[in-house]
Amino acid sequence: MRRLDAVYEKLKVLYCGHGLSAIDIAEELNLSRSNVSNDLNRLFEAGKVNKINGRPVLFSPIEIRNARNYDTRFDEFAENNPSLLSAVQQSKAAILYPPKGMDILIFGNTGVGKSMFAEMTHQYAVEVKRIRSEASLITFNCADYASNPQLLLAQLFGVKKGAYTGADIDKVGLIEKADKGILFLDEVHRLPPEGQEIFFNFIDKGTFRRLGETEIERKADVIIIAATTESLDFSLLKTFTRRFPMIITLPDLSKRTYEERFRLVNRFFEEEAKKFNREIMVSVNSIRVLLSYQCINNIGQLKNDIQIICARAFLNFLSNKEDIIKINDIDIPDHIKDGVYENTEDTLIYSKLRTVYGEYCVFKVNDKSSLLRTQDEKPNIYEIIEFEIKSQLEKGERVDQIKFNLEQNLNFYIQKYVDSIDFKFNHFKSNDVFDNLSAKVTYKIIEFCEENFKRNVDKSIIKAITMHIENLKYQIKRKKNIVNNYLSEIMSKYPFEMKLAEHCIKIIENFIDISIPQKEVAVFAAFLVYGFDQVIQYDGCVKVIVIAHGNTTASSMVEAVNKLLGVRYSIGIDFAFNENPQELILRVISNIRKLKTKSDILLLIDMDPLINLELEIEKILGVKVKTIPFASTMHVVEATKKAMLGKSLAQVYNETLEINRLFDRLLLSNEMIFDDNNEFLRNLDKKINISIGV
Repeated sequence: MRRLDAVYEKLKVLYCGHGLSAIDIAEELNLSRSNVSNDLNRLFEAGKVNKINGRPVLFSPIEIRNARNYDTRFDEFAENNPSLLSAVQQSKAAILYPPKGMDILIFGNTGVGKSMFAEMTHQYAVEVKRIRSEASLITFNCADYASNPQLLLAQLFGVKKGAYTGADIDKVGLIEKADKGILFLDEVHRLPPEGQEIFFNFIDKGTFRRLGETEIERKADVIIIAATTESLDFSLLKTFTRRFPMIITLPDLSKRTYEERFRLVNRFFEEEAKKFNREIMVSVNSIRVLLSYQCINNIGQLKNDIQIICARAFLNFLSNKEDIIKINDIDIPDHIKDGVYENTEDTLIYSKLRTVYGEYCVFKVNDKSSLLRTQDEKPNIYEIIEFEIKSQLEKGERVDQIKFNLEQNLNFYIQKYVDSIDFKFNHFKSNDVFDNLSAKVTYKIIEFCEENFKRNVDKSIIKAITMHIENLKYQIKRKKNIVNNYLSEIMSKYPFEMKLAEHCIKIIENFIDISIPQKEVAVFAAFLVYGFDQVIQYDGCVKVIVIAHGNTTASSMVEAVNKLLGVRYSIGIDFAFNENPQELILRVISNIRKLKTKSDILLLIDMDPLINLELEIEKILGVKVKTIPFASTMHVVEATKKAMLGKSLAQVYNETLEINRLFDRLLLSNEMIFDDNNEFLRNLDKKINISIGV
């Protein structure tokens, strides 16, 4: 058994309601405390144990707590907000800590959601029956009374009649009201030092006196949750902060994932739709901006900005008397748009959002999830193709022209579909996308097709086929008409792929108890045409391999060239700057072996050639290799075109080098233009002077 597993198992065996320290487990296993401590922290990061900061740090297994049916909204919240998983685990551990829970101090910048997190913690405490259901969360903002310490203490601890002028009756304080519940102290750094001292005395003993009382000592069983935006080292007494063994830090919005921000934007627009009792249409570009701009004041600012945007759009709606509130770029304030459009990653988000949702996202009044598709609303290849066909029909295109356009752009439509699936995978939980049975069927199909195609599969198509099987199940189950006009006619030009697609349908029907329409054969044939590597079709032709430094330099260059030529021929291998050249050689040879070819090879490299690379490939694989250094995209285009024509390695090599001579001629032309003493320029000056009458 691995040491990590042994530590985890021992923690579960020893746990009996009280947290265990690293030394407790180290002594039982006869291991060093530092090793056990390291393993426990790894288990905490993996979400298997709870961690309670203090001296010593204590750990408890999450598995045992979950066995007590603690499946709560807090757990759902953690799943939807992975950047807050650690904070949720800490909060749950504090609430469950025996015998009465543990006080919590939440640290985070303005607007990160400290109040909301305190409310979620309170709700969790009720759900797991740590506090009674009728015990409300008592909230107190210390900033409201920061300038009047006496009044602040009166609010917290209560007042005895006659304690000061105007104290005509006994007054119950917030601590008494929070008895057997939770008291939330917001902006606790505004609590004056004397208030902190009185308060940590209550934390230690659970006793207090109302203002003006000297003899009666009262008791209250209260979990304290305090929140601050200030540095703990400077804003609070150390003796005060030590009373909070559980310190939780909430990250800024900029540190959270696009998926989390996506959900926040969705929720805030839905809230506004409910207020107006009308649908709100938001352009995809506006959504993109809201996902990317810098919210200095975090979630609070995001919510306020969305409210302001909706208010502007609502005014336009009232003045124009339209049926729908529509939000476009013009409604987005400049401070939100500034600096967004230079972000490359942001541009990628925009293109994928458009792929999935079109030009607008619609937020409905009672729609549980407008922006995030539900499980039944998966990206659908039928929708993509049908939309294009309808658009062309509306433009008055002839049927034969529509068929031709569809045939020419079929790969483009499938690429849109693949992109939409990638977007779902990158931004949502995988189990929201498809189930395991569909995935298993897909891998059976891939295995069958690779064996019969004798080609490698493009990995991105795996997700697309799996999603399409999910859509098939949904459409057939609900007896929806499956439409793919003109597709069968187009795919009839690919008899081999159509034959394989028929077998794919049979594999699906054998695994999943559904009867699939015959017209689906064309759809799967289209996937096969698009998704299988066609390099091996050109047996005997020179193989073109591009090697370049950077994470995506070579692969991006090759992808652009292959799309330009409409093939999948060239191969790109990215070379990390810190990668050992010998490791690169082994990786290149491994990639060539996967091609199962004995063809000669042309290497296109972005820097000085690696002599060993050429020699090693020739020696190990027994093929001829030539190398062109300082290669550009034009070199790759030329090499690919010549190789596909079946030319020899020497011909492909020499004709690709002609690109260098073309560059030289272009450079010479530029020198002619910018040479002041050049006769060409002097003649040009004369012509200009004549034309303007000088």
